[in-house]
Amino acid sequence: TVTGDGFSRDGKEKCRFGIQGDYGILEGIVLSNQKMLCMSPKSFEIIPKVMEAPYAVPFSISFFDEKINPWTGTKYKTKGTNTSTESIYDAWTQTGHIFRFYKQPILMRVTPKFCKIREIIDVYAFANPKTPFIQPMTAVHHREGDSGVKCKFGRFGSSPAIYLNSSTVRCVTPKINDEPDRIREEHVYVQVAINGYDYTEPNDNTVFTFLGTASLFIYWPYIIGVILGLLALIALI
Repeated sequence: TVTGDGFSRDGKEKCRFGIQGDYGILEGIVLSNQKMLCMSPKSFEIIPKVMEAPYAVPFSISFFDEKINPWTGTKYKTKGTNTSTESIYDAWTQTGHIFRFYKQPILMRVTPKFCKIREIIDVYAFANPKTPFIQPMTAVHHREGDSGVKCKFGRFGSSPAIYLNSSTVRCVTPKINDEPDRIREEHVYVQVAINGYDYTEPNDNTVFTFLGTASLFIYWPYIIGVILGLLALIALI
C-alpha cells in the first residue's frame, strides 16, 4: 500500500520496482485520494542470483498513460519513420523510497501458550533459524495501520508487535469482545507479518489457547439437539 496525497482514479497509475536496466512495472490501483495499491513483481531478476534476500530496490509511481521511457520518464512520439522525444517533468516520483524483498519466516514456537479471554499479555514468537525475522524498515511519513510488524490470533484478530531480534518477535494478545462465559477454551494459530500484511503460514507449533469461564453445561443444548436428531432419524428408518 502506497500512502500519499492527490491520487486519482483515471487508469493511468503505474508502480515501478528496480534499477535502470532491470526493473518491473505493474499497474496500480487507487483506493482513495491518499492510498494506492501496488503488487510486487515476480517475473524479473533485479539482483544477481548470488545475492540472497533480504534486499531493497528503488520504488516509484507514475500517473502518465503515454508510452514513456520506464526509467527517465521521456515520452516517445512516433511519426512515420521518424521518432521524436519530448521531456516529461516528474513522470516518475523521485522520493527515494525503496521496496524490500525478503524470505517469509517460518515460526518454530510461541510462548506462553495460553491466557484468559480478555487478558492482555505478551506472547513471544520464535522463528526457525533458517528463516529468521528481518529488521522492519522505518516508514516514511508513517500513518497508523500502513506498516509495522503485526501478530494475528485467529478469528480474534491482529495486534501490533515488536521486532526484538532475528529470532524473536514480541506479540500482544488482541482486544477480545467475546464474553468469557460464552467460551470454554478456543485454540487459534499465532501468525506474524513482518510487513504488516503478509502473515506466516499457520502450523501446529504455534497454537495458542484462550480460556473462558463457560462450563460444560453450555454445550448441553447442542448435545441434546444432536441426540434428538439421531432418534428421529432412527424412527424414520
